Amino acid sequence: MCGILGSIGQFNNINEESFNHALLKSNFRGPDFSNSHNFISCNNEIFLGHNRLSIIDLNPTGNQPKISHSRRNMIIFNGEIYNHLNLRKKYPSQFKWTSNSDTETLIELIEKFGIAQTLSMIRGMFAFAVYDFRKDMVTLARDISGEKPLYLHFNDRGFIFSSDLNSPNYLGILSKDINQTAVNQLLKYNYIPAPLCIFKSTYKLPPASYISINLNHFKHKQTRSFNDVINAAGVEFQKFWTMPEKKDQYDSSYSSAELLKQTEHLLEESIAQQQLSDVPIGAFLSGGIDSSLVVSLMQKNSNSKIKTFNIGFDFDAYDESPYAEKIARHLGTDHHSTICTKDEAIKIIPSLPIAFAEPFADSSQIPTMLVSKIAKEQVSVVLSGDGGDELFGGYNRYLLSSSYWKILRKIPSPVRKKLFFILSKYSIKQSTYILKYLFPSMLAGDYTERVEKLFTKLSKIENDYSFYTSLTGSWNELDLEEKNLDYEITFNNLSFDTLEEKMMAMDFQTYLPDDILCKVDRSSMYYSLETRTPFLDQNLVEHAYKLPLNLKIKNGKTKNILRDVLSKHVPVHLFERPKMGFGIPIHDWIRSDLKDWAYQMLFENSKTDSYLPSDLIKKKWDDHQAQKNNNFYELWSVIQLNQWIANQ
Repeated sequence: MCGILGSIGQFNNINEESFNHALLKSNFRGPDFSNSHNFISCNNEIFLGHNRLSIIDLNPTGNQPKISHSRRNMIIFNGEIYNHLNLRKKYPSQFKWTSNSDTETLIELIEKFGIAQTLSMIRGMFAFAVYDFRKDMVTLARDISGEKPLYLHFNDRGFIFSSDLNSPNYLGILSKDINQTAVNQLLKYNYIPAPLCIFKSTYKLPPASYISINLNHFKHKQTRSFNDVINAAGVEFQKFWTMPEKKDQYDSSYSSAELLKQTEHLLEESIAQQQLSDVPIGAFLSGGIDSSLVVSLMQKNSNSKIKTFNIGFDFDAYDESPYAEKIARHLGTDHHSTICTKDEAIKIIPSLPIAFAEPFADSSQIPTMLVSKIAKEQVSVVLSGDGGDELFGGYNRYLLSSSYWKILRKIPSPVRKKLFFILSKYSIKQSTYILKYLFPSMLAGDYTERVEKLFTKLSKIENDYSFYTSLTGSWNELDLEEKNLDYEITFNNLSFDTLEEKMMAMDFQTYLPDDILCKVDRSSMYYSLETRTPFLDQNLVEHAYKLPLNLKIKNGKTKNILRDVLSKHVPVHLFERPKMGFGIPIHDWIRSDLKDWAYQMLFENSKTDSYLPSDLIKKKWDDHQAQKNNNFYELWSVIQLNQWIANQ
């Protein structure tokens, strides 16, 4: 796990000293060794830099930049290739290995087989840049689910790429012009989706893709969109992996027992590969299904006690630590749980703009940073359960699609709008009771809490896509530009028959990489902690998409097949409970302890007047303070945008 930085072009203010200075600005991503290499190629000066967090092969032979044995290619690489030892065994006579590093494996495979074939062979999380001296070409690639970040910036002097924005920002190269479309998406989703970035002419390379730039033909210029980059002369852009489609799903010849066994086998295989480490390793354990399953299989295959980490809170409604402790005792792990106070959580907030480098407004970033901090005190690598929800149908919104929208969409739109206009005059609890009376089959369970966010937006829902975005987005009363993302087109073109499967597929392509994995990467790497996600192994991902829906969601329950696997290792009563999520009650704090600070950020120190009407923000604030509505998601996105701007 590391941080990478590269510069190609003729930048007046970049030299060896300034480049190395900038590289060190993100050395929390790799504090063990920092190194750079620069050279002249044709008309371009090229700098490649690397901050190393030593995980595999702790010797200097694992340091980067790494040059191939033939000296044709040089690589800087952030991530892990979990099957690199298997690939070495597959080609024993073709390579002379000089280290145990997966970086060496990667660069030699690329040289022998090329980028495309190598990407089809490797399994791991990665973002890397390879320079081919012979072709004068740089290729950048990112893993299938977007675990590792990769930023690209282009202007008329050259281009820069990096693991985050701290280093290039320090170089003074990035345009400080804020991308309005990126701000719109931050307000809507609480994160900025790829390929957008907060700065103009700066982009995130989308997951499962690579871009090759032939420096002999590429013309440096300021770009207005990612399409300007990929359509430029000398540029090849390719998606090297796409998710399976409906036609690829398992048919009825496969029994549920067989598919359950295969699911457990693939997860166990992934975990075994990801436990490879030359430094101490542990796992996050929230007590939920996904993390409990990962820890169960880790402990099953370990001769020593797995170190597990959990953070609890001194506010019961958000504290899962008792559940995690019971599961840890059952499994026999070396468990470490810390109770976090409100004051400790609040102290994290000023560091958010530094850790995330661009605005990010998923408030679970705070507990994620806290648990990363305590884990780093004992280990350098942790496994997590991220990805289980998106692959196996874990979110409540998937249940709502069948329990609510499946019925409501049959009602003509004018009638539906009138109905919800009338219901809006009542409280959420009263309105839900009325709906339950009118449509008893729609609300078979107690969904009152689950539908609160949905209910206030139902009158604006027109189709399946707007139903989905009503559950995943905020500020729905505004027309927030989304045209260059083509999300609706992507959603409508998905081959799956059911809305639940479409929602899961969209979450995997958007919410997972740009929110969940971004949060985990930035939070953990801020403390120089590597996080691995066994659910996102390519073989397991492809298997999950082939499973029939009824093995994931059935009878009002999510992740059924994972529950069945987990029940083989942990008693059901220890994990069967409503999904809590991983959050803290900041929505209450901005009515109390954080009220003055939040008010200052929203109004007195606001930098967002050009992005949002101040009277609309004030209405959201007043309604939230009066507890008429929970407008926290809308307010937190504006607060984090203002906090980030103030930090620039």
